[in-house]
Amino acid sequence: MKKGDLIILLFLLIFSGLSWLLVNNFWQETDSKQVVIEVNGAYYDTIDLKQEQLFQIKFPENKYIELAIKDEEVWVNDETVICPRKICVQTGKINAVGQSIVCLPNKTGIYITSKGTMSPKVEPKVDDVAF
Repeated sequence: MKKGDLIILLFLLIFSGLSWLLVNNFWQETDSKQVVIEVNGAYYDTIDLKQEQLFQIKFPENKYIELAIKDEEVWVNDETVICPRKICVQTGKINAVGQSIVCLPNKTGIYITSKGTMSPKVEPKVDDVAF
């Protein structure tokens, strides 16, 4: 490796590191976010992510799943889950557009989207060419 190659490589590493820091630490999302809930593949409800609240997704036989929303994060309360493995609880808190919580036994999907978007289907951050 020649001296010029080393300088170019060092420049590229510094540039990519600074770009990563800029995007991850200083880029602010300007869109308001919302939580879209689907049950059995059909739209159930939409909740503003800025309002701190407890929200119940109701099922037959007086069963429900309780979502907690606080500090623009949403998660499933452990005490209210009526499925055996509680994978939806293990998912934890989500707060970015495109993230989701899924409860397969209850056929429930909880998605974060930008405000004004009814569909939880958002474009992935990585396109097919880069993947």
